[in-house]
Amino acid sequence: MQFIKCKGECTDEGTHCGGCGRAHEETQAIRKPVEELAAFAEKMGYENLEDFVEGVAGGLKYKLGLIKH
Repeated sequence: MQFIKCKGECTDEGTHCGGCGRAHEETQAIRKPVEELAAFAEKMGYENLEDFVEGVAGGLKYKLGLIKH
């Protein structure tokens, strides 16, 4: 299965988003960890949000074995 990025044209009708074609179940499941990460960044008061996002992405890539340290 290929991941499809959000195109910002989200729809709620049917079982799949009309914008990206992903199942609503998938988009809802990914929304929770994204919201938790955003809340964490706000709680910590990070001023360099781009660095936080890049750091999280790097950590995820490492966990998935896409990069080695």
